[in-house]
Amino acid sequence: MSLDISKEMTNGKHRPANKTQETDLVLVRKHIESFPKTPSHYTRRDSRREYLDSTLTIQKMYHLYEEYCRSQTPPVKPVSSAAYRKVFGTEYNLSFSSQKKTNARYALSIYRLMKVARCS
Repeated sequence: MSLDISKEMTNGKHRPANKTQETDLVLVRKHIESFPKTPSHYTRRDSRREYLDSTLTIQKMYHLYEEYCRSQTPPVKPVSSAAYRKVFGTEYNLSFSSQKKTNARYALSIYRLMKVARCS
């Protein structure tokens, strides 16, 4: 009885049918990297995290990615939202900046409260 070793060694080694193509992932990375980033604030200078605009969300980015895919010649089928999120979350140290700037009206009301407190 002869055993076919090459056949035996490849059992179970096929590529999953639903695996995302590397060329599609390259397009996702290119899209994510196209957004302007702000480095960490000086108080977090040891952090390597970068920040995207606070008006963005991953969902908005994904919708822009879908538009980007449709604008390609020829149009490209976008990866799933889950695949986009996975690349964003595992390959990039990005976050969305929060608006920590105080607006002028709020600052003025704080100033008035402090002034009243000093006079009392």
